[in-house]
Amino acid sequence: TPHDFVEILTAQDVSLIKILTVEDILTPGYPTIHPQQTIRELTDLFYTQRLTYAPVVDDHAHLVGEISLADVLKAGFPDYATQMGDLKFLRTFEPLERLVEHEEKLLVQEMMKPVSFGCSLSASVVEVTFEFLQKGRRHCPVLQGRQLVGVLSIMDILSKVIRG
Repeated sequence: TPHDFVEILTAQDVSLIKILTVEDILTPGYPTIHPQQTIRELTDLFYTQRLTYAPVVDDHAHLVGEISLADVLKAGFPDYATQMGDLKFLRTFEPLERLVEHEEKLLVQEMMKPVSFGCSLSASVVEVTFEFLQKGRRHCPVLQGRQLVGVLSIMDILSKVIRG
């Protein structure tokens, strides 16, 4: 019986070590975006799904980039804004208006970034958590080869490991 098995292991002073892997806590089916889709479609995805990150995949579900809500918002600000200490003088909605006006014309491929951090299903959760902290990241695309199988988020660590 299972109880007998545990008693035998205990009597022999054997302990089993379970390594928690990404596969153990990954929720499949994370929303993705295609490079040819518009920023409007992306922001609609972010809004309706309550997301701040999207992996960018090609027609074969190969990961080709990534994009965050911060990347989209930065596009609304002129280049000189990053060189200024603050924009307190700017009281209008102008930078974001410019983004809203052009969101139908801008494509995801124009704003996406190369993938800088990814993991496999067999990666340990501790390893990925350390990478989150080291790289200041909140999301990690999970890959089998170049194929995206899901996204692990820092909130998954909280909800499925620490509080799960």
